[in-house]
Amino acid sequence: RKDYLGTIALEWEVFPPGTADEIIAALRKRRTGKATKADAVMEARLKLFSSLRPTAYLAGSAKFSAYVGAQFAPDLVVFENVKYGNALYVLYDDWRDVSKRSRIDLLRGTSENFDRFVHTDGWEDRFLDHIRAEQEKRAPRSKR
Repeated sequence: RKDYLGTIALEWEVFPPGTADEIIAALRKRRTGKATKADAVMEARLKLFSSLRPTAYLAGSAKFSAYVGAQFAPDLVVFENVKYGNALYVLYDDWRDVSKRSRIDLLRGTSENFDRFVHTDGWEDRFLDHIRAEQEKRAPRSKR
């Protein structure tokens, strides 16, 4: 399992599943200075992701340092840029490549496969419903 988590790191730091508070504490260790509004957004998003039981948490490193995310299946990942905070992105099969593209590039109407949840009233409920439906699609079917 540890080897698997290491192979998906790319430009991301990968944290194994745990409580949102454990992940928040790990991310705080690598930051310096006072808590910011972005830190509060990160905490809120990680707690939201935690309610969906991710298989791993992701945090950007280097040029991706403002991103936090969660992986729910090999082909189901969500990312949030906590500095901008205007939308959450759900990525699928090609999430590694899509996650490297700029937000502006994605919004230009590319053929990339992603869903975007703009932070307007009710976005959390729409996002939760969407991820639960995606998780259900990927759930193993029991034999009858």
